[in-house]
Amino acid sequence: MRDFTAWPAHGARVLVGADDRFFPVGLQRRVARDRLGVEVDVLPGGHLQPRAVADYLLEPTRRS
Repeated sequence: MRDFTAWPAHGARVLVGADDRFFPVGLQRRVARDRLGVEVDVLPGGHLQPRAVADYLLEPTRRS
């Protein structure tokens, strides 16, 4: 097993559900900034929005 030394060299994106009651947006925003150095992308609803999540995940492939 290799020791973890750094995040992969590709960009990270963080998806946050605006209505997530377990992990509020403010908490996730702070963690993403502190640990990954990125801003969050907030989608309406919670984590049970499969179409919105799928569209978000596929967005980079649609731009290329």
